[in-house]
Amino acid sequence: MKQLILKDFRANWQYLLMSFGVLFTISTLFIYSMLEYQGRADPDLILYFLQVMMTSIFFSLLFFKVDEMYNTNEIFVSLPVSRSQIVKARYVNTVVYVFIAIIIHFAGSQFGIFIHNGSQNSELILLYNPSLWGFVFLSALIIGAYSMPFYFKFGINKGVLVVFVIHFLFVVFVITLIINMNGLWSDVQKALMSIIKISNTILIYSYISIVMLVVLISTLISVKIYKNKEI
Repeated sequence: MKQLILKDFRANWQYLLMSFGVLFTISTLFIYSMLEYQGRADPDLILYFLQVMMTSIFFSLLFFKVDEMYNTNEIFVSLPVSRSQIVKARYVNTVVYVFIAIIIHFAGSQFGIFIHNGSQNSELILLYNPSLWGFVFLSALIIGAYSMPFYFKFGINKGVLVVFVIHFLFVVFVITLIINMNGLWSDVQKALMSIIKISNTILIYSYISIVMLVVLISTLISVKIYKNKEI
C-alpha cells in the first residue's frame, strides 16, 4: 500500500506544483485585498477560512480526476493489490493533501501580509490561532470523508454533483429552519454556546474523535462499494 500512497507524489508532481501555486496565490490575493480595502475579521476572515476549507477539499479531489483521466484504477485492479488497499491509500492521500493545502494557504496568507506590510493589523490575529487552523483541517476531513463513498460509487464527476445537491438541500433546510422556526433556532444557538463554554481540551479531543469515527465509517463504506464495483 505504501507504493499506492507514494504514486501520486511521484507520477503527478507537475499537478502538485501547479496546485500549490494556485492555492498559494488564492491566499495571497485574498489577504492582500483584505488589507488593501481595510477588511475586518468578521466577515472577511470568516470567508477566508471557508474558502481555505473548500479549496483544500477540491485540491484533494484533483487526483481522483487524474486517476480517471489515465484509467489508473483499471491498471491497479489488474495488479496483486487488493481493492481495500486502493481505497485506504486514497483516504491516506486525501488526509495528506488537505494537510499540505492548509500549510500552503497559511504560507500564502503570510506572503500577502508581507507584500502589503500589514503585519501590525490587529484584524489578522485569527490567522495565528493554531486551534482555528486545526478546526478547518478537521472540518475539511469530515466533509471529504462523507463525500468519498459517493466518489467511489459514481465517479468524480457524478459524485461531485451528488455531493453538491446534498449540500444545497442542507443549506436550504437550515435557512428554512431559521426563517420558520425561530424558537427552535434559538434553542440550537443556546446549545452551541453551551458547547463553546466547555473546556477547549475536551472540545478538541471530542471533535478529533468524531472526525476519526466519520473517517472510519466512510472508509468501510467505500471499501464495500469499491469491492462490488465493476471496473
